[in-house]
Amino acid sequence: MKREKVFLIQTHHISFRPGEPAIILGVEMVTPDGENKEPRLCYHVQYSDFEEDWVPLKGEKDYCIKNNY
Repeated sequence: MKREKVFLIQTHHISFRPGEPAIILGVEMVTPDGENKEPRLCYHVQYSDFEEDWVPLKGEKDYCIKNNY
């Protein structure tokens, strides 16, 4: 079995760090801060400076996934 790192690149201009590849660490259920927020399935990502973020899987039009960074 061959395993490869996979990167998420946010493409929407108001996304957090658009155009910058972040390695996908996994998938987690995340509930945003605030009242009456629903849990959502998110990619857990990490940027080259080790800052982490969570990107909803449902927003697939706002990111792309690549394995060659």
